[in-house]
Amino acid sequence: MGRIFTSADYAALKNAVRRACQQAGGGLRELSGMTRLSAAQLSRFGDLTSEQSAPLDVALDLDSLAGEPVITRALAQRLGYDLVPTGTIVVTDSMAQHMAGLARECGDVMSRLAAALADGKLTRREIQEIECDLADLDAQVQSARATCRALLMQTSGEA
Repeated sequence: MGRIFTSADYAALKNAVRRACQQAGGGLRELSGMTRLSAAQLSRFGDLTSEQSAPLDVALDLDSLAGEPVITRALAQRLGYDLVPTGTIVVTDSMAQHMAGLARECGDVMSRLAAALADGKLTRREIQEIECDLADLDAQVQSARATCRALLMQTSGEA
């Protein structure tokens, strides 16, 4: 019997690890000092060609350092769930920053798709890369939605 999820699902998790590392700031060497793993190991966890995946405790560290549940959200989505924050959401980004991120990620998706279709066919690898770019776009959408929800909570009762 094969694995339960598709290779695109596992690629989305690797992409989430890569995104969490990027959002955490600094380099992998700096992040390795805040997790129990080396920079090389962290790099492999975001590499689509590597069979290795991030352990849960490292995913927790990376999500915390990223300032949002990037990896946890990707896991929940694979299982058909949405994460809903508890309590008050602290707004750290402006809507303008979200819109810039959305535009950038949309551009990345369109650019990757155009490049992949240039020869008239899509390979499995190209499809995985497009799915990863779509996951980046989805993360931007989810972040913008969280900010909207926070703003709505802050302005509840106002006309």
